[in-house]
Amino acid sequence: MSKEKVKILEKRVVHYNDDDQMVSAHLMPLHKSASLSLLTEPDRITISSGEARNARKEQKGDEPSKRLDITGFKHLLMLILVVGNIKMLFADFYSFGVWDTLNHFGFGKDDLRMGFLISLSNFLYTPMALGIEVSASTKTHSLLRKYVGALHTTVAFTALIYGSILTWQNVQHPLVATACEANVIVTFLKLVSFALTNKELRQGVENKLPLPKFYENGPIYPQNLTLGNIFYFWFAPTLIYQPIYPKRSRVRWKRVFSLLAELVMATVLFWVLMMQMAIPALSHFFENQESFPTMVEDYLSLCTIDMCLWLIGFFVLFQVALNLVAEVTRFGDRTFYQDWWNASSVGTFWRDWNLPVSNFFRRHLYTPLRANGCPKQIAANLVFLASAVLHELLFGIATHNFNGVAFMCMIVQPIFILATQPLENERGKGSTIGNCVMWVSMMLGQPTAVILYYEQWIGRNETMRTPTEWRYWIPSFHPTRK
Repeated sequence: MSKEKVKILEKRVVHYNDDDQMVSAHLMPLHKSASLSLLTEPDRITISSGEARNARKEQKGDEPSKRLDITGFKHLLMLILVVGNIKMLFADFYSFGVWDTLNHFGFGKDDLRMGFLISLSNFLYTPMALGIEVSASTKTHSLLRKYVGALHTTVAFTALIYGSILTWQNVQHPLVATACEANVIVTFLKLVSFALTNKELRQGVENKLPLPKFYENGPIYPQNLTLGNIFYFWFAPTLIYQPIYPKRSRVRWKRVFSLLAELVMATVLFWVLMMQMAIPALSHFFENQESFPTMVEDYLSLCTIDMCLWLIGFFVLFQVALNLVAEVTRFGDRTFYQDWWNASSVGTFWRDWNLPVSNFFRRHLYTPLRANGCPKQIAANLVFLASAVLHELLFGIATHNFNGVAFMCMIVQPIFILATQPLENERGKGSTIGNCVMWVSMMLGQPTAVILYYEQWIGRNETMRTPTEWRYWIPSFHPTRK
């Protein structure tokens, strides 16, 4: 290998792939094989029911289990949890009644229209990024090649800043604004990944540097710079750009309709619980601040409701929505999360619960920092700093208030990681104490942030300060009403 190539490799973040080739971290293929989401039953999708039953019989007959099976008790606890929440729902119906949420606290037509237009405008940055990279791939545009990094940076931050301003000015409903701003942030992250990966592809091809063998089956730079290739990346359920992805052979439409039904039912359940339980609980919390025991009771009720909504939201996004997009696009790698619910430390939770974002920061920020000599803890802190800025931007835009709560919640996570990591190191993965600490931090931390944001959001919307101003009462469901 020539000295010039060695110097280029030294400047880049060098890693070894499975074939002992030296490649950049931005080029390491992340999605190399097809996989299923953790909560998806493989026997229901990939093999027949008869084969699944035979496989279970073989597994049971191989060797008797030495561990006590408490699956039945887990099912019982799950049923108790469901029945308890149904009881809370009926108690809420009895105390507060039922109201017409769609008419009195629903999505305004202007918010929906502007949210759709803003999300649609994000696609305008796609041909811009593609045009910059196509021009950089030709040696005739030497001046443009010199400033290609600055141009990509300008496009990415324009998408982030301008999209955020449009959302702030034109979308008032917090849920619509959250979805809209999340789309803006996803666009920004995809633009960054597209620019960084193609930079390494361009240098690799021009200097005849080794590339991962996985890319040999796909288009080699600059053949990957097509509208079809970049738009597939834009719709694929990943934030990591690759010239080629593992794909399934066909779209299983039966699976698509099944996921659509799950999406509708879970979304309706989320909406009903939020409007019938979470909003009244928040209102009751602020209306009864003179009595400390009542405040504690309302806060604990809010913790339970918030945790239920968070779990439903996780299921809707990571298990249903992303799998639906993956099925339609035939995207093969569907590992969007790991078993974060078993995490025995805060660090394990953050690594496992949101793999698309976790993989992005690991590949494009943490790994390059570490490879260039940055200490491990400082690199991790910088990752959480970037995440804190994006979290504050997301919730600040959604509630039209930048109070720093989301930023502080993320920036202190390294402290919680250092505090809980010894539990996992001492007791091993799956530690009961560590897992309980993780769950308690989530159950207490999230409602606190919700209360702070809700209070200031209500302050900006005086017409919705008290429930009686927007609740639609139905007498037959309100026996306690005088």
